[in-house]
Amino acid sequence: MQDPVAPAKKSAPFAAISVLVVPLVVLIVSLVATMLLWHLVEQGARDRAEFSFGGQIEEITGRLLSRLKDNENVLLGGNALFSVHGEALTREQWHLYASSLQPDIHNPGILGFGYAAWIAPEQRTTHIQAIQAEGFPGYTITPEGERPVYTAIVWLEPFNELNRRAFGYDMYSEPVRRAAMERARNTGKTSISGKIVLVQEAGEANSQGGILMYLPSYRRGMPTETVAQRQAALRGFVYSPIRMHDFVRAALVNMPAEVDFDLYSGQSAQPERLLFSSRQTRERMTPADYAPRFSVARTIEAYGASWHFLFTSRPSFDAEFSHEKSLFMLFGGVLLSCLLSTLVFMQGRARRQAQVIAEQMARRVAAQQKLALHVQQTPLAVIEWDESFRVTAWNHSAEEIFGYTAEEAFGRDASFIIPDSAREQVKTVFQKVRSESGGQRSTNQNLTKDGRIIECEWSNTPLVDGRGNFIGAASLAQDITERRRAEEALLRERNLLQSVMDGTRNSHLAYLDRDFKFVRVNVAFAASCGYPPQEMIGKNHFDLYPDAENEAIFKQVRETGEAFEARDKPFEYPDQPERGLTWWDWALSPVKNERGEVIGLVLSLFDITGRKKMEQALQTSEARFRLMFEQHSAIMLLIDPDSGRILDANKAAAAFYGYARDTLRTMTIDQINCQSREETAAVRQQIQDRTLSNFTVNHRLADGIVRTVDVHAAPICFQDQLINFAIIYDVTERQRAEAERERLEAQNRQLQKSESLGRMAGAIAHHFNNQLQAVMMSLEMTLGGLDDPARYEEIRTYVHTALRAAGKASAVSKLLLTYLGQTPGTYEQLDLARTCRNSQPMLLAGMPSSMEFRLNAPQSGPMIKAVENQIQQLLVNLITNAWEACANDRGVVTLTIKTVTEAAIPARHRYPIDCQPPAQPYACIEVTDTGSGIVEADIDRLFDPFFTSKFTGRGMGLAVVLGIARAHKGVVAVESGPAQGSTFRVFLPVDTAATPTAPLPELPLPEAVGSGTILIVDDEPVSRRLVARMLQSFGYTVLEAENGEQAVDMFERHAGQITVVLCDVIMPRMNGWETLAALRRRSPELPVILASGYSESQVMEGDHDDMPQAFLEKPYRFAKLKETLARVMLNGEKQPLPLD
Repeated sequence: MQDPVAPAKKSAPFAAISVLVVPLVVLIVSLVATMLLWHLVEQGARDRAEFSFGGQIEEITGRLLSRLKDNENVLLGGNALFSVHGEALTREQWHLYASSLQPDIHNPGILGFGYAAWIAPEQRTTHIQAIQAEGFPGYTITPEGERPVYTAIVWLEPFNELNRRAFGYDMYSEPVRRAAMERARNTGKTSISGKIVLVQEAGEANSQGGILMYLPSYRRGMPTETVAQRQAALRGFVYSPIRMHDFVRAALVNMPAEVDFDLYSGQSAQPERLLFSSRQTRERMTPADYAPRFSVARTIEAYGASWHFLFTSRPSFDAEFSHEKSLFMLFGGVLLSCLLSTLVFMQGRARRQAQVIAEQMARRVAAQQKLALHVQQTPLAVIEWDESFRVTAWNHSAEEIFGYTAEEAFGRDASFIIPDSAREQVKTVFQKVRSESGGQRSTNQNLTKDGRIIECEWSNTPLVDGRGNFIGAASLAQDITERRRAEEALLRERNLLQSVMDGTRNSHLAYLDRDFKFVRVNVAFAASCGYPPQEMIGKNHFDLYPDAENEAIFKQVRETGEAFEARDKPFEYPDQPERGLTWWDWALSPVKNERGEVIGLVLSLFDITGRKKMEQALQTSEARFRLMFEQHSAIMLLIDPDSGRILDANKAAAAFYGYARDTLRTMTIDQINCQSREETAAVRQQIQDRTLSNFTVNHRLADGIVRTVDVHAAPICFQDQLINFAIIYDVTERQRAEAERERLEAQNRQLQKSESLGRMAGAIAHHFNNQLQAVMMSLEMTLGGLDDPARYEEIRTYVHTALRAAGKASAVSKLLLTYLGQTPGTYEQLDLARTCRNSQPMLLAGMPSSMEFRLNAPQSGPMIKAVENQIQQLLVNLITNAWEACANDRGVVTLTIKTVTEAAIPARHRYPIDCQPPAQPYACIEVTDTGSGIVEADIDRLFDPFFTSKFTGRGMGLAVVLGIARAHKGVVAVESGPAQGSTFRVFLPVDTAATPTAPLPELPLPEAVGSGTILIVDDEPVSRRLVARMLQSFGYTVLEAENGEQAVDMFERHAGQITVVLCDVIMPRMNGWETLAALRRRSPELPVILASGYSESQVMEGDHDDMPQAFLEKPYRFAKLKETLARVMLNGEKQPLPLD
């Protein structure tokens, strides 16, 4: 026997060497990893620096473009004056508008806001005389000289001494200015010029680089679709002169401390085109030999001009990203590598000591193996157990029987060879072995390693120590599975032989003795003969059915001992003529004894009458099918479902595909199908499974042309073979026609959409300009009377007029949001019938007394999930639209409430057009009038914003109805015709989980407390100061912050004083939601009110961890602010309050 300790002795020198080599390898690997990590950290620092540098570049360019955008808005406002007043606009009106802009305060670097007229040569003299007549006798167009066209600066505000230098100057005479003006004129868009010296600074020693921003002004009513039309319609240019140094410093507010940049006009850095340099100030000068670590050149396109930026990092930025941290990490990594190598060395030495101990244990195991050798030779499984019936010995036979090696079995509980079904039985056996001194024999089911269930005989003997204590057991086991199987097989064969005669239903079986008398018949045989099985026993076969031919066959089998078979034999029952002619397959088999003598016959008969008749019918059917297949005009193919081979094709198929029929029979369907082989195989299988019967696919013809076909396929049995039968129709032209129709319909919808948007834009401008006119004129009248105390009452009237006009403009914007489906408010369970009854006084308030109103509604229900004030608005708009449609204010308006299914929603004149209502119950609001009706052409335009067929109203009534329905996941349907009246139906989903409830009493509104400190956070200074004054008038102490970061800092300094925070949502750097989260981390119970010009549904969209106590939608009135503060401060509940 081999010594198990010998290999360990041979490996000892290698183990000694590994104690030194492994630590050295670990040291090298860890040092390499340290160097790689140091390189990654160094590269990461470089990447972060580049990211920070890029962020500052984006901020600088963004602020400059934003300031240009602000100035463009001012020019657009001036152009709007021309749109309103046209040629009647005066110098005084221009002055009043420009004065309200306060350019010296809000637009440093922008020298003025002016207008330059476009003058033809024949208009030059008339123009000069007109301006001189306004009080400027020295006015003329400069420079002098004749030119094809002139421009002249006629209005420039503020009209100070500096801007007077430009009065009458022809900017079109200078090439740089002319290029920008032509670009603006031809495109109709704002344009800026390249670098110029402004006329205002000509001859100045310290003049700055300048640019001009132009916006073309076209004459009202003239077309401007093409360049030629825009040139013909040009009135002049609204423009602004800009000094770039002052403009850039004002736009950036504070110059970036870590970045320098130069700004050039054009696409390259040419000194003569320098517009601005951040190094022009003394405090930002750097040493001449300083080399920045970061520099970026960037060119941007703005208003038709190119600006080239050159950005470089300053010393403060370069110093922030030094190498000290990465070097510290490098030195630390080297130190850790050394420590790790030392630790590995110590572990290797400990492992060597463990090997010595393992060698000693191996010697003990070898001794035990020698003692157990004789146990391994027995053919029985020998197993020893400890007192807990865990394996302590396991011989070779146990391995062969159960499949587990000794190593796998040692220490395992006995349950690992016992199936779940035998656990209780084996548990009882083990209990007897433990409690009784003698041995125990038992037969149990056992489980092998591969999962087989075997049956074993067990002999279990308890093992005891010298004191008689149970210390384990010894077991002998023998696998008797095969023996049991043989016994069971023999029993099954006997039972099978016994049941064959009685259990066969499809075969007629009989056992006859040598004299052809029935010994046993099965039920089927007896039934076919018309006798019970017992009466057949003992009767002679040929006494019942005499037939000389068959009797001779029976005798031949009896004498020769050879079996006989006959097929398709016709037979008529002599005693059962009603059964007619039948067909049979039958066989006669001899039964022999051990000496080979025939002792009986087994007669087997199979009734094939049904099959025979089916074959005859099938032959007739196949003949008809073949005739139809050959002569039909439709394309037909027979396809092998396994290989895809075309078994046959009719004449129509040959004509369509362009192949001869013989050629088609040699092809597969893959050769004409444009799909892949895998796809066509999958389709054939689906046809066989009857999960696919109709589909559309592309087929390729013999000439290479691809045609789209509609295939109807099904599996059929033809000539004893299961095949796929396909009828094919060419639908190429139909699909092309459908595609063309869809394209024309889409084009028509786009034209209608464009027309609707154009009409809506014009109407919005009309409404807002009307209200803005009222606001502007009221404010001008107010300004004119501020110095006269006697006119205070008149001023009060003007202020109220401005407020009403602003309110009307705000109402139009809210109606537009409602049309878009952005409905603010809280959705709650609503009893629609009760809401209609409660709203009846409101519905009748504006209706003429000559109109008749009828309400048909159930006592309660249906229940819907809705915003109550929006449903009331919907009812008011529908009822108002209905009675306004009645001539002479006479007619009947009927409001009906009912519950319907989705099948009741009509498909025609249903809006939104693309809405497909799901299958569920709907609440129907039906409003019917007896008015003049609506012509077909106007029905599709009813829900367009600002569309109306009446002179009154804003044209938003039905648009709002559609918006409310859309917000509540509903639809609107219209039914009308000329002189037939109109019916409007609104379908809203029923809330099936809701039940009608009594309305809750309305709680009294608390009064504002008027004490405490309120923190206002808003980046708009005018709005913030007005709200602060409003709150101070209520009696509150007010703190102001212009962004979220200032708000958090101010809260930390005044945390004990602040009772409520009023915060805007849209702010730079830290928005309202981020500010709310930061404040709640410092004070979880702090009341916060969010405010925004967006609707509540837009602001509250998404998931937020912290929610405000209330939300205010801008613009809001003093009363609304006071009411919201009162509820927040007295309620203390973290719930958004309902809005008006």
